[in-house]
Amino acid sequence: MNRRTFTASKPHFEEVLELLGEYGDLLKSIDSAAVMRVYGIEFGRVDTIAREYEVESLTAFERALAEFQDHPRVKPRLPTWYQQWRQITVPGGGTNEFWRLRD
Repeated sequence: MNRRTFTASKPHFEEVLELLGEYGDLLKSIDSAAVMRVYGIEFGRVDTIAREYEVESLTAFERALAEFQDHPRVKPRLPTWYQQWRQITVPGGGTNEFWRLRD
């Protein structure tokens, strides 16, 4: 599983949640079996958002990401999506982790 955390710039917490939700909707429109969850912090580090994407391995993630970013329904949206993302999140304000489930 790929788990990432992000820090929203004040006062853009809800906007970051919505933007990640849109990303998840795009993902589901390309791969209906994809599982992505977005969490907004309720208690703890202020303005933190977590996103989990279930994937079997780092290799599978890299392949799926490349296919997703090159998809004709996704590719035209990404430049403005990332531009908006950079305006409402704190650069370097998060983590990027891959977790493996113990069998």
